[in-house]
Amino acid sequence: MPENPSKSGGSATSAIALLAVAGFAAQAMVRSTDSLLPQIATDLNVTVGATSVIVTFYLLAHGSVQLVIGPIGDRFGKYLCVALAATAATVMVALCGLASSLPLLVAARLGSGLATGWIIPLAFAFIGDIIPYERRQQVLGRFLSGQILGQLFGQAAGGVLGDLFGWRNVFFILAGLLAAATLGLF
Repeated sequence: MPENPSKSGGSATSAIALLAVAGFAAQAMVRSTDSLLPQIATDLNVTVGATSVIVTFYLLAHGSVQLVIGPIGDRFGKYLCVALAATAATVMVALCGLASSLPLLVAARLGSGLATGWIIPLAFAFIGDIIPYERRQQVLGRFLSGQILGQLFGQAAGGVLGDLFGWRNVFFILAGLLAAATLGLF
């Protein structure tokens, strides 16, 4: 896959919009479980305190993977790495919704944190590579809108959607967003 999607028939605008959707879903995953912990604990027959480990493991994986992805993105292409990370994130987030026990949910959250941790930093770097300097701040601002909205959505909608549809469906909705972005990125 070319580093610049416009060389393969796509446009930089559509690539950035799809990256923003993936960034939205990745950032929504950061805070989506906060308000779902009581539901998850009840469903998995554990305490809320025990369930809170899913937040910690996700954040540790999400943050720590960012220490090593730069050289990998440079070597194999940032756009390709984001598309592959979105693919892995789609699977891992869906597995969160399918988890039948706390250890399985912890493992799926760890995997989803490792996968989503690639999306936003490499998308930023990709935008920096393809957008001319004089337009870069405006484009990065638009991209950041997707990320910021994702964070707000994750925290607020996690509880609302969890109450309306159940905690598992929150993960399936986010997996669907990631899947849509993934298909478009490829």
